Amino acid sequence: MFSSQSVLKLFSSSGFLLVLLCFFFNFMTISCNDEPVATISGWTLVKGGKPDPVIPKWTEGLSNADIEEFGQNGNAALTQSRRIPMQPAAAVVILCCALGLGVSWAPKRMAPLGSLLLSGFGLAASGFLHYHLSDFDTILDTASADLNPLNKEDLQFIRLFTIHWGWAYWLAVTLLALVFGNNLYHLLRKR
Repeated sequence: MFSSQSVLKLFSSSGFLLVLLCFFFNFMTISCNDEPVATISGWTLVKGGKPDPVIPKWTEGLSNADIEEFGQNGNAALTQSRRIPMQPAAAVVILCCALGLGVSWAPKRMAPLGSLLLSGFGLAASGFLHYHLSDFDTILDTASADLNPLNKEDLQFIRLFTIHWGWAYWLAVTLLALVFGNNLYHLLRKR
């Protein structure tokens, strides 16, 4: 019914497509004392932009004016007011997956080799992205401030912020690893 070559092509192209879809979900959550204050989608990392605010659970029951004041004066102001610049590593992952969709349907030997290389580059770029953005200080160093530079009081609060990588990021990495491993297996099996 299906040849192993067509199953490999379908698996690779589906993996690349699912990785692209993962970029529209939250890749990272910025938390202060384990309370989420902002999220960043994969697409925001690709094009640059401001994190999406998260209204903390403890604000339930507060008036809108109190919540707005929190957003301008509290921890959320440190995250939501900072623009995250475009991350080249995230753009490389998107580019590799877009090219991988086409290459996975290329003729015979070119498809598994191209998919192997593109998924490998995407995996390496994902790892670099994780390494580069795992520290909130790094994010602030790379972010251009839409407000005044941080004062000493704000800098003390930064130590309370942590980065949590979301399920969409880990799913994208897992899918890239599966595409890489499957294509490597098929290439080595044919030798």
